Amino acid sequence: MDFTPHLPRLQNPDLTSLELIRGSKAVVAMGSRALLTFFCHYPSQLRITGAATTAPDVLRLLSEHKPYVLIATDHLESGCGIDLVVQAKQVHSKLRTLLIATQPQRSYRLKAAMQAGCNGICLESRIGLGTLRAAIGAVHGGGVYIDSDLADLFRQVHADHTPLRPITERETQVLTLVTQGHSNAEIGARLFLSPDTVKSHIQNLRHKLQARDRTHAAVIGLCRGLVPWLDA
Repeated sequence: MDFTPHLPRLQNPDLTSLELIRGSKAVVAMGSRALLTFFCHYPSQLRITGAATTAPDVLRLLSEHKPYVLIATDHLESGCGIDLVVQAKQVHSKLRTLLIATQPQRSYRLKAAMQAGCNGICLESRIGLGTLRAAIGAVHGGGVYIDSDLADLFRQVHADHTPLRPITERETQVLTLVTQGHSNAEIGARLFLSPDTVKSHIQNLRHKLQARDRTHAAVIGLCRGLVPWLDA
């Protein structure tokens, strides 16, 4: 079912101003209507512009709204959320995706989402512990969030034993903040560095880690144990 027409009633009108923080739109795909309503009220830097409980409706909403982020549960009323994430990443390559795993024991299916480039996986059972805010922040900011309980599975998917050049303590600090989804300006403010210096550190990290981009560098950092896993 497409819940988009009901969003003005479901959402807290005070939260729509949060779109001004970073101007990012999101579409949510939830198998549970109660969870969908929860997400519509959840305060974050995202503004939900589309919501549905079936994969076909979500794919249509992605084409119509062109959001920056897709948040989906692995179980939907119709279709599979993991297959939805895989298909969405194929069609919308720049789309940021966060998967809410309600059935983490299906690790073979979660592996497919990781292989497709899913940017974050959060366990539904840990949402109430505060991990959701960290997950949304990391994924929205260009980082990576994989629940620490899925660390071994994540490393299996992204296993790479290519020798790498060692990174400095400062580069480790920068990479940790990249992984958490912080922008260059935010990293500079936290580490008292100029934006140009942060940019230079990230370029050095990409070169040393043989990474395609900052997100790939974050993935490598997590897999190689160069940065800590992000938990609430």
